[in-house]
Amino acid sequence: EYYGGGMWLDYSDPILTHVTISNNTAEYYGGGMRLSNSNPILTNVTIANNTANNGGGMYLNNSNPTLTSVTFSGNTSDSKGGGIYLSSSSMNGSYVLINNNYSEGHGAGIFIGATSNINLNNSTIASNMVGEGDTFGAGIYADGGTASLINSIVYYNRREGDYDTN
Repeated sequence: EYYGGGMWLDYSDPILTHVTISNNTAEYYGGGMRLSNSNPILTNVTIANNTANNGGGMYLNNSNPTLTSVTFSGNTSDSKGGGIYLSSSSMNGSYVLINNNYSEGHGAGIFIGATSNINLNNSTIASNMVGEGDTFGAGIYADGGTASLINSIVYYNRREGDYDTN
């Protein structure tokens, strides 16, 4: 699969409740999920141990999902956005856990592209890791996009090899 190893939503607005999306691979975008022009509602969802070039857990393009009690964990990206990659998208989330994701490039937890934004409330972004070298934003990398966090924790995200850096 080139896109959306576990699930590919294209012009779709499903409601997903008590779902696990795990151990999937996409060559290019969205190892767990790829959203294109979609506005799903996710509640009590786990997206774990997925792999892609961009957006190991989830890749969003022109999409606006709403997340409640969603976990992104153990996802991997060969380029950017280990947990989540946003492209021209907006994400709103409460009680979201983004932890233990890895990206060779920027944004192991979240990569926010230009014209994208993410709004998180009561959420945690922790223990994510970017690869060695000129890589940044292990927790969040905003490349022209914006992030709004309320009552949230960003903790112990680091570059590979920098174990004493927070």
